[in-house]
Amino acid sequence: MKEQLTGAYIILQFLGFLLQVLPMLFLVYTPFQPSALRFPRRRFLALFCAGAVCFYGAEAVYLGTLYYQGIGWDTVVNQANLIFAMGLFAGSLVYFLGFRMGVRGKTFLYLIIVQYGICVHILNKLINHFIDSRVFGIYPYSPETVISYTVVTLLSAPLLYRFLKYGNVQELLLVNPRALKMITFCSVAMLGLFILSIQMENNLALKIDDFRLQICLCIWMVCFLVGCVMAYGVYFGCLILEKEKEEMHLKLSSYEQQYKWMREGIEQEKRARHNLRHHLRTMNALVENGDVLQLKNYIGNCLFEVEESEERKISGNPCLDKVLSYYVGQAENRGIEIRCSIIVFEDYPFDMVDMTVLFGNALENALNACEKCGRDRAFIHLMVRQFKKSILIKIENSVCDGTGREFVRSYGMDSIDTIAKKYQGSMEAWIEQKKFVLRVVLNLED
Repeated sequence: MKEQLTGAYIILQFLGFLLQVLPMLFLVYTPFQPSALRFPRRRFLALFCAGAVCFYGAEAVYLGTLYYQGIGWDTVVNQANLIFAMGLFAGSLVYFLGFRMGVRGKTFLYLIIVQYGICVHILNKLINHFIDSRVFGIYPYSPETVISYTVVTLLSAPLLYRFLKYGNVQELLLVNPRALKMITFCSVAMLGLFILSIQMENNLALKIDDFRLQICLCIWMVCFLVGCVMAYGVYFGCLILEKEKEEMHLKLSSYEQQYKWMREGIEQEKRARHNLRHHLRTMNALVENGDVLQLKNYIGNCLFEVEESEERKISGNPCLDKVLSYYVGQAENRGIEIRCSIIVFEDYPFDMVDMTVLFGNALENALNACEKCGRDRAFIHLMVRQFKKSILIKIENSVCDGTGREFVRSYGMDSIDTIAKKYQGSMEAWIEQKKFVLRVVLNLED
């Protein structure tokens, strides 16, 4: 009979551990793209869950051994908490080691999931607070506890999963790094307050027998939970505002670039009209002199120049040609050698605002750097390649001695990095052999 009770106890504890751990494992990687992980998501998550099942299965067997030996419940609970904490620590290491370098927001999202687990624990405790859940004399998980965990998890986990999956959480984390650090620090402080409040509630509950005071403690914990949920609402509201602010900044930068092109176009139109006046005067003089052959040659040269300028294509893609033509013309007018090697789909619908911000800042930096060098040394090399859904952009330009490092840290680099992150890509910039190199990778959607 005792062996049967021990077996039931082991199963009960095993279910309790899984109800606390597995929902957190399935939620913790939900907001991230597969490219953020070192390993394929499904395989990694399957191995992660299998390791957790084995670990907490061994813990349940160990607690069953203590139960069979008749060890006091205080010792059983202490051992269970210690081993559970060890498993949580090991799982945290696996979580952080599973990401590639440079993934932002993983700490903040980890804290959210941990605090979600604590909230489930608190709600379970509140549900069972006024129930005689120790009828069976089972610790740390009784039948009532397992049932309440199941109900709370089924009601809350799908809501959090939907928010993490479809709430554009990862995009919100691409905002100002300073804001993200501040919110992460506040989340760490909130986690500390969580743990402290639970410990204080446990100590007070053991010393208070008054039913009304027990109700006051429960109300206090409920208010604390609601306050935490509202705080995270404020957090994500701030992230949304930061994202909208960043998007407005990028659009403003794009409009400034397009306004510059418009002004340049107006100036070119004025120059074209001025040149046209001279052409008409020259042709009129040739007509008056009756020099038809020279007039024919002159008109042919003019037509050749017009047709050559109209047929000039940089990439073949209308959007990129519109963005790049201005800067190619600027480089040629300043005597800077510029070479473009672009292979992209002609009909791909690039986002005009994003391409303006990206190429505008990058080529503006290149032009500014080349102007500080002699004309015999100034050059800009632009390469763009499209591989299915990925775009590789590489821009190289000359830099003078003692200059160039400022471009790595500023001059629109933050805006370029924001665009790269928006497309789940990356940006790198460095200086080598008196040459500034910018490399950007974009992962485009259909």
